[in-house]
Amino acid sequence: MDELAGLSPLDLLKLRMQLDAQAVRTPEQIAANRAQTTNDLLSVTPVVGNAMSAESALANFKDMIAADSWKDAAKSGAWGALDTVGAVTGLPFGKAAKAAAKGGSSRLNTFVGPEAKTANKSALQNAEAMRAQGASPESIWERTGWGWDERGLPYFEVDDSAAKLKAPTGTVPQTYGELLDHPALFAARPDLADIKLTQTGPANSGRYQMPIGGQYFARPASIDIGPASPGKTLENALHEGQHAADFERGGSFGASVDWPNKADRAAAIDQILADSVMGPVYRRVQDTTAAKEALRAGGENTPEFSAARREWFDAQAALGKAERETGRLGNPSRLAYKNNPGEVRARNTAEQRRAMPDAERRGTAPWKTQDVRQDDVFADAPGGSSGTSQVFVPVEEGKLTERARAMRERGAPAGQVYDATGITVGPDGTMRRFLPNDKVDIDWSYQPGDVTTVGALVNHPSLYREIPDLQNRIVKVTDKVEQKPGQMPRGLSRTDPVTGDFEWSSVGGDPYADILKMMQYDVNDRVGFSPAGRHGLQNNIAALNKAQLDAARSGASRDARVAYTNELERHKDEVINQGIANRDRFPYMDRKIGERTAGSTDSKIVRASAHKGAVEGFPYSQGAPWIKGGWKMPAFDEMLVLPPTNATQDDMAQLLEDWFRYGSGRGR
Repeated sequence: MDELAGLSPLDLLKLRMQLDAQAVRTPEQIAANRAQTTNDLLSVTPVVGNAMSAESALANFKDMIAADSWKDAAKSGAWGALDTVGAVTGLPFGKAAKAAAKGGSSRLNTFVGPEAKTANKSALQNAEAMRAQGASPESIWERTGWGWDERGLPYFEVDDSAAKLKAPTGTVPQTYGELLDHPALFAARPDLADIKLTQTGPANSGRYQMPIGGQYFARPASIDIGPASPGKTLENALHEGQHAADFERGGSFGASVDWPNKADRAAAIDQILADSVMGPVYRRVQDTTAAKEALRAGGENTPEFSAARREWFDAQAALGKAERETGRLGNPSRLAYKNNPGEVRARNTAEQRRAMPDAERRGTAPWKTQDVRQDDVFADAPGGSSGTSQVFVPVEEGKLTERARAMRERGAPAGQVYDATGITVGPDGTMRRFLPNDKVDIDWSYQPGDVTTVGALVNHPSLYREIPDLQNRIVKVTDKVEQKPGQMPRGLSRTDPVTGDFEWSSVGGDPYADILKMMQYDVNDRVGFSPAGRHGLQNNIAALNKAQLDAARSGASRDARVAYTNELERHKDEVINQGIANRDRFPYMDRKIGERTAGSTDSKIVRASAHKGAVEGFPYSQGAPWIKGGWKMPAFDEMLVLPPTNATQDDMAQLLEDWFRYGSGRGR
């Protein structure tokens, strides 16, 4: 059969027709091939040239199927030959025919965005126009090849049909591009070829690690591919490459079974409990877990604890049995991983769409081929994510925010709310999330004395999508440095109190983290989060006095007004009055009042995250392991909440009510 390898797809079709009359086929074989027949013909239709377009072929065949005219169609030439060719032993058909038509390579299709060098911007404009006119996502995809992901970002598919592993050269590949021969992908996204490659993981595994940037700790992006067969290695490489492409374009780029997104896990629990079969079984796991842990404090050697542990083991065994019998997942972490949008997309790329011809891929939207129903794919949930830049932004209102507020009103600690929902409740009572992870780059070519904009200096796509005006903020580059006894020199970066422009020192200390800190300051000011302390002790005292006066004039409830003014008095007494009485220096008192402000804490969390790359757990936890430099975070209930700059009476009333009901004023 080696001689068949040299035949063109059209010659193979002719050969099938010639052999058709000699074939003996069962009705079952014929029926089994019907689903494949359309794919087979479309695989080779482009070879025919002007005879028939792939799109018109698909339309004609769908019409025949809809009319239930298989017997009539089978009498009309090629269609009949193709319909019954499945019983011809040894001839390439189905997936083999597709492989022959494309040189024997797999079809995998990577999703990329408008940042790709090969993106059809004209088609994207048409897609956006159709979307504005109310066209369905399916029709937009079929006509333009563009769709929108869970974050509202546009994307299209790069044809992976020519992707293959590079032939061994005797040296270990060090980059993704040295492992993978993929002209189409690297033409669209040449940056992906330079991603660091390692091959240290377990067999048949793959892992993508996002980059981390920082002065004291930095890590480039990397892809690890464990040992596997060539076919599995290619599949894993393209799966992890999809994660890398998603990260770079700002999309959701996957999850981990061991460390699932907290909001994804909360959604998974809700989905399991809503299942009529799995819900009662998992609820038993919850109940036995709670009972076991409640008895742990009395000792693990007691009869009561042993009995509770046996009940827990039985519940876990029942859950495993239900999973096997139903084929459904009852483990929240595994379900959170499976339904994560980035993981769904990567599996769709590397597994579901791998054998689809171009025309069928264009005619079948990605959400129609993924292994999780679109309604079951978890939203790109707020909170719980980790990355190179952790910047607080507001959460869109929805079920999670409703749940977070309800928990706080019932008295749940803010950390418990975060564990359950992934939402960070700020000390001012606002609902926040960390932005999707970006690869945040700084243009280090700017020198002291240069004047530029935040957008030109810092590449932070997700933040600019949330707050477009931030990228227009003026930045004055300086070489100012301050050095305290026993400490490393650090750049003196600040916001100009008169113009609001950034003064950013590009030397000394940690300029990467400093610019992120100032960007958080600016975000707080723009979205109405509580700001950081003012410059100078007298300015801080004036700010506290003004906040008290504004609170008294606001339309907030009496309880909220009284609690807030008393709280401001407490801060003034503890920091300022006691400081003066103890003859502490003014700079010391200024720093103490600044450290207590919620806005200052926000910026320090962002600054700390630039070192480690991820805020782990509730961001305002005093015991957070990512806090660097000996900084001690004030307790959540002790943070000083100042009103936003130029807050109106309505703004002030809202601040007081949120602070009193959900924030650090809860329970006052």
